[in-house]
Amino acid sequence: MWTNEVKIGGQLFKKFDLKESAAGNPYINFTVLSTKEKKKQYTNMVAFGDAANVMEQVKEGDYLTIDGELSTSSYEKDGKKVYSTNVITHLITLG
Repeated sequence: MWTNEVKIGGQLFKKFDLKESAAGNPYINFTVLSTKEKKKQYTNMVAFGDAANVMEQVKEGDYLTIDGELSTSSYEKDGKKVYSTNVITHLITLG
């Protein structure tokens, strides 16, 4: 059996405004910066529901650990297909 599980720890690099989906569910996009051996990794994340409300309280630079799953998608931009990979958060641990 295959699983799609991700665990990333790092600092909140960038947070966008809390938004609502068409169905009225809260969500927020944010980026986490993690560093290993002087190499910086920026990971795009999306939190929904209660996790999105938790992210409203987190400030840029705060340390957090994210448990979630990878999600890939694509869209058209300027006539070209663009691929995107995000982590959908399930659990956020602060500190």
